Amino acid sequence: MMVQGDRFLGCRVNGILAGTAMWSYVDELDLAFLKEIFVSPAFCKMGVGKALVLAAIKNLSGNDWVYQAVRDNLPSIALAKSCGFKFAGAALWLM
Repeated sequence: MMVQGDRFLGCRVNGILAGTAMWSYVDELDLAFLKEIFVSPAFCKMGVGKALVLAAIKNLSGNDWVYQAVRDNLPSIALAKSCGFKFAGAALWLM
């Protein structure tokens, strides 16, 4: 299985790092894995996380995506759902 290296995306607001996203892609599965989303507490509830996730998806448009959030991380789950991910077992999928 060929896994491409991790890809990172950052967002700065007025020169301050507001958030980051990290994902990777598996060629054989044509599947992208959203691994991590981080938004600085000072920038929560401002759309930074959603912008990062949507930019990552656009980077690999046309592919299926999966994101596994910790069950009690409700903000992360809500963010993924707002970007179009749906529950599929323990993970959230964007197809």
